[in-house]
Amino acid sequence: MKTICVRGKVMLSGEYSVLYGGTAVLIPVPRYFYISEAEDSICRDNNPVTKSALQISIPELRDFEMGNGEPHLEIDRSEFFYEGPDARKIKLGLGSSAAEAVGIIALRFERAGRPWAENKNAITKYAISAHRRAQKGRGSGADVAACAYQLPIKYRIRDDEFLIEVIKEAADKERIPMALVWTSQAADSREMIARFENWRATGASESIHFFDRLLESGQKLADLWFKESSKVIYEQLDEYMELLEICLSAASIIYKLPIHRELETWAKANGGRAKPTGAGGGDMILLLGDLPIHELKQLTISL
Repeated sequence: MKTICVRGKVMLSGEYSVLYGGTAVLIPVPRYFYISEAEDSICRDNNPVTKSALQISIPELRDFEMGNGEPHLEIDRSEFFYEGPDARKIKLGLGSSAAEAVGIIALRFERAGRPWAENKNAITKYAISAHRRAQKGRGSGADVAACAYQLPIKYRIRDDEFLIEVIKEAADKERIPMALVWTSQAADSREMIARFENWRATGASESIHFFDRLLESGQKLADLWFKESSKVIYEQLDEYMELLEICLSAASIIYKLPIHRELETWAKANGGRAKPTGAGGGDMILLLGDLPIHELKQLTISL
C-alpha cells in the first residue's frame, strides 16, 4: 500500500497580483500531509477536496483505474493544525487543501505506476482543477503548484495557462534565514480575494494605477529571491509591501493585524523583516533575517 507525504507551502511574494498575471514566489514548509492507501473504506472522508480529487477524470489513468477501482484512503492532516489554549483545532494556513488535492492526485498516479517525480506538471494540472472545483473556482493555483513541486518556485498565469519555474539558488549568496509565526487568528482568504476582485473590477482608475506598479514591483522582487543579498531583497520588498498595502486599503481589506505591525517593528530593529503571508489578515507571518525567534511566545516554524 502506498503513502504520499506532501509538504505545505508559504507564499513569499506575489499575493493578489498572481490572480492577474503577476509572479508569485512560493517555498515548501516542513509540515507534512499524509495520504495512505487503505485496505477498505472504513475511513471514508467526506471533505470536498478529497471527493473532488478522487472524482476528477484523468485520461492517463483511465485503463488502470477501470481495472483497479478507486483507492480507499487514510488521511492525516494533523500537522496543518494547531491546538489552541481551549483545545480547539485551528488551521494554520499552510495550504492544507492544496496539499490534499496534490496528495490524492499524486497517489492516483503512483498506484498506476506513474511516479510523482516524473509527472509533476500533470499532477499540478489535475490537482488545480480538483481544488478549484472544491473551492468554487477561487484562487490562482499557486498553492497547488508549490505543493506539487515541493521546491522553491515562481508561478504565474498567462492566457489561462500556468507557468512554473523552479528557482535555483545562487551558489555565491547566503540564503536569508526564514521562519513563520502563527498570528493566533485564522484568515478568511476567500472573502478577502472576493473584495480584491471587486475592487479590480470597479475601483477608481487612480487607485488601479497602483496595481500596475505592484505588478512591476512584484516581478522585480520575484527575480531577487535566493539570488541577491538581504539588503537588495529588503529594499525591493519594502517598495512592494508599500504598494500592496495601498491597493489593499483601496479594496477595503484589513491586511495587517496589530501583531503584524508589532513583529514588523521587532524584525526591523533586529535587522530583518516581517510580512503577512498569502491573503493576510491572519494565519502565518513570514520572518526574514537572523532574528532572535526564541524571544517570541507564538508558535514558530523554521523554514
